[in-house]
Amino acid sequence: MGVDVSMDGRGRWIDNRFIERLWRSAKQEDIYVQDYGDGLAVQRGLARWFGDYNTVRPHQALDYATPGEWYHSPESHGAGRRRGDGNRPQLRRPARSESLRP
Repeated sequence: MGVDVSMDGRGRWIDNRFIERLWRSAKQEDIYVQDYGDGLAVQRGLARWFGDYNTVRPHQALDYATPGEWYHSPESHGAGRRRGDGNRPQLRRPARSESLRP
């Protein structure tokens, strides 16, 4: 028996590291501190925490911008255009008959 590592499509094994760090911060900064009594209180508290995390709290890795600022205007923070922007040049895909030639 071994361990299967998911390498499908978009996600990679290393992506999990960022999610684990995010949940560690959420637990240490909100859940453990608040000691919520029920699930509804946890839901409300985490919604508040994630809202602040994305819109109020600056991140060193994002050059001290918030994730919301970075996401909504990446060009002003030195990043390129996001996927799906209308101004992005489209790559030419070969016609089906061209790709089947020997």
